[in-house]
Amino acid sequence: MDGPLKELRQQGQIVLPEKAAIAKMTVGQAFRTYNSYLDNVDTMCYRKLRMGKLGDGGWEICDDANYRPVKPCIVYSFGINNDFSFDDDTAKHYECDVSSFDPSMTEASYQRSPRVRF
Repeated sequence: MDGPLKELRQQGQIVLPEKAAIAKMTVGQAFRTYNSYLDNVDTMCYRKLRMGKLGDGGWEICDDANYRPVKPCIVYSFGINNDFSFDDDTAKHYECDVSSFDPSMTEASYQRSPRVRF
């Protein structure tokens, strides 16, 4: 990614400003600050697994022994936007119970599979 986000990554900016400073930011400044924080790597991961689809809807999981989910485990998945691919893969691979949330979806709560509940 080019532009301001690339510059923030190169500078290593990962500390979020005080709440008062955030309130004074433009939308663009807040976006760049938020993404620089989310895009930071705090731990070196040697084995990453993709859970879910490529692009929006999937995420990489650190599968190193010290960081991988170990059953019994619970995963909370927020903002799924009708895409359960991350949730389904995580439940299948790690045998975690996954609770999926998205307030924009109009469906009532239901049990999607034995380990995934919306």
